[in-house]
Amino acid sequence: MPDQEEQQIADRSSRIKLLEIQHGSITIYIGPDKPTGKKSKNWIPTVKGKAWFPYFRFDSPKKAFPDRTWVLPFIEKAASLVIGILMPKDPLRSDTRVSRNRLIAGAVIFVAGQLAPLAIPVVASSSLPATWKTALPGLLLLGVPEIAILLTIVVLGRAGFNALKSRLFGSLKDTLFPDTVSRRRYHAGLILFLIPILFGWLSPYVYASVPELMRHRLTVAIIGGVLLIAGVCLMGGQFWDKLRALVLYDAEVTLSPAARGANC
Repeated sequence: MPDQEEQQIADRSSRIKLLEIQHGSITIYIGPDKPTGKKSKNWIPTVKGKAWFPYFRFDSPKKAFPDRTWVLPFIEKAASLVIGILMPKDPLRSDTRVSRNRLIAGAVIFVAGQLAPLAIPVVASSSLPATWKTALPGLLLLGVPEIAILLTIVVLGRAGFNALKSRLFGSLKDTLFPDTVSRRRYHAGLILFLIPILFGWLSPYVYASVPELMRHRLTVAIIGGVLLIAGVCLMGGQFWDKLRALVLYDAEVTLSPAARGANC
């Protein structure tokens, strides 16, 4: 059991010179038994037989914490000590992180699985037997993406999978849905957004005038969907608020003085 002086040690932080392991990671030891040697620098003593609870405070954390490219590891039990691993320096180069090769393999599996539905038109136009053409589209749409997610978790682990999601979707959000875009990009996106909508209105007349297009309705529909999504991405994140305002009765449009007198 810790003596009275040791019981006053209630925390360990970056303000204290702690023992580092490889890549700048730090192992915190929590328990009633004092570790031997230099490990005692990282020890938080507890009183045997009495309850305790952990809490973590982050002062001015780096970007890796809010965007979840670094995830706080679980506290692990080892012999009579409870161990938690903290990584204050480089969160991407730690024992709790996956290797670069595993990260790449997990990313390939995840992305390939989510893109699997794009192969449906290829299957539909192939020379495969009818039974295969019937079964494969459903598997590509509802089975393969979910299986890919499970395989990705197996390869990367929970923390690695969370980091991968954060990297992929965080980068996509910043690239595809920036808060503000240039006027030229907005207009280009608006054109792409309106093309499939206008074609949807005109499609009965187009198909009646050009019957050959009826055989390619699926391809036309996919192209229209791609144009619609591309248009939304090009118009930026604020366009989502404009769409949302269409269905909100109390939504109001507020224009800056410059925008009131400017052309769209």
